[in-house]
Amino acid sequence: MNKKTPIFLLIVTLIFTACTNKPKTTNEQTKVQKTETNELIETNQLKNDSLVDFSKIWENLPLKNVPVLDTTNFDNITDVKEFNKQEIKMLQLDKMYPEIDKEGYTFRFMPSYKLKLSDQFYTIVLNVYKGENELESILIHYDLEKRLSQYYSEDGALKTNSLVIAYDEIAEGWSRKHGKIEQQFVTVIDEFYGNTTQIDTTQFQITPNGDIHRIKKKFTSNIRLGEAITLDKTYTDTIMFSAYNDDYDYRMIEGEKRGTKVSLVYQWDRDTHDAYHFKYGDFLVVEWKMDSIFLAGDGETLDFREWAINAKRIASHQKPVKFLWREEKFDEKSNQDVNSIFLNESFIESISNPEKAALAFVATFIGNECSWDGRVNEDRSNLRCKILTALDLGYQCSEQHLGFLRNWFSKDAIALKKLTACGTMPEGATVQTTFDEIFINTDKEAKTISVTYEVQGIHMRESKSWNYTQIDYFEYTNETIQWLNSEKSQVIEKTFDNNLDKQELSTSPKASKSFVISCGSGCAMTYSEQSRIKKEHVIETVFKVERYTNEKRIEEYVETYVFSCANSNKTEQITRKGDSDFNIENQHPVLQEHLTSYVSQVCE
Repeated sequence: MNKKTPIFLLIVTLIFTACTNKPKTTNEQTKVQKTETNELIETNQLKNDSLVDFSKIWENLPLKNVPVLDTTNFDNITDVKEFNKQEIKMLQLDKMYPEIDKEGYTFRFMPSYKLKLSDQFYTIVLNVYKGENELESILIHYDLEKRLSQYYSEDGALKTNSLVIAYDEIAEGWSRKHGKIEQQFVTVIDEFYGNTTQIDTTQFQITPNGDIHRIKKKFTSNIRLGEAITLDKTYTDTIMFSAYNDDYDYRMIEGEKRGTKVSLVYQWDRDTHDAYHFKYGDFLVVEWKMDSIFLAGDGETLDFREWAINAKRIASHQKPVKFLWREEKFDEKSNQDVNSIFLNESFIESISNPEKAALAFVATFIGNECSWDGRVNEDRSNLRCKILTALDLGYQCSEQHLGFLRNWFSKDAIALKKLTACGTMPEGATVQTTFDEIFINTDKEAKTISVTYEVQGIHMRESKSWNYTQIDYFEYTNETIQWLNSEKSQVIEKTFDNNLDKQELSTSPKASKSFVISCGSGCAMTYSEQSRIKKEHVIETVFKVERYTNEKRIEEYVETYVFSCANSNKTEQITRKGDSDFNIENQHPVLQEHLTSYVSQVCE
């Protein structure tokens, strides 16, 4: 082989290499630069997408001023850049469209516009493609923290404050929806063109805090049961007046219609117009209509109620009015339910003097939750009774009480003689009576009043009780009243086991291991000593307390009383363990008697 051959090959190789490594042309350099720039743009875009926030979306949305008519459909929509996954997640669109990530569903979300409806929330409108054949516009509220606005509906479900305001479909072309947006209301019109054309209009209220509520279109009222009520139409009906109630945001007039309670908003000035001074039981002709109200709360919700336009008395009620009844009432001091007297405050508000005299006369001789107003006076002149207090007649047997009755019964010698027997018997006494129920009936034409009442009596020492019903009849003029006669039912007597826990119970003021307190109609409480612990000058006594209603035990608990023997003032020697507010003078009279008597015995 020729020795020059390797040298030749080396030279050829060098020349080839030099040719292949020649400098890039201008076009080639441009292509490289563009590629690098595009890669950098895509990288920065990904970074920007990951940093997207609500404020940027809000700023980029065009602002529209209300009212806005949204008729978005396939014919007039202008496609813009879709929201990316980060934006969709940030806008929480999965709350409105939970199928976003499910297989077989295709959604595309595009920004449309924003509205300035309030400073308390943001309002944006998006266009949503649901597959290829459906398109809708949805209005969505976000709170000031840029979170999706939500609320709990009446059935307890969590709802989003969003509303589809426009819709179009091109599969059959039968359905379409468009909406009108105002500052506080949205009206949505649904159109369906199938075998029959159907167009429905629905209105929604936007509350000050952004909640969206459907406005009712079908109304009912207790005044006209079973009848569809038309908004703003004037109706005329007769109701029986019960009371005015001004304790709410709207002043109400209350009554009954065929035994059903009714109430209407009223606006007249009843204090300066005598024509509106109705009394319990009056029959009224009321002109009224169904109209809007706003319920107070976080975002005054639109609702609808009956509004009284005018009311006129046409007759006075002749049926008996329930003046007094009994119910269970929670007592904070004893931390338990207590059978208590309730009075018809609405009737008392409009009571006439003859009616007041008749009720006060009856109440003079029957107990009605009477108790000493503080420490009992030596002349027993501070006994406060529930009925006399409600009638503004002062203490039992006071001059205010008896003076009023003597004036009205001035021509009735029998009634005046009865009043001389006025007694001051507090609740809890050994022998006592009380009312279970009182009805009063006034016949204004005949000028007569009848008072029907049920009475319960109890004698603790003799372990017996009784009950009866009585009707007292009265005749009155504008200045006087006279007692006519009484009808009394048969008195039913019963005996009961005063030894409720098979222990020796005592109602004597002397200290005993057990005693009984009467707490109203059919109610009794037993105190049974369980233990007594003496520590120097302090003695703790534990009582088991049992409460009975109609001779049936319904509750049992323990009370511990502490007796301090170093104090000479008996009322200051008694405290109740665990109750810093305890004051023996504020307790039941029988409990006062027995606990006070303990001081002398246990401190000997």
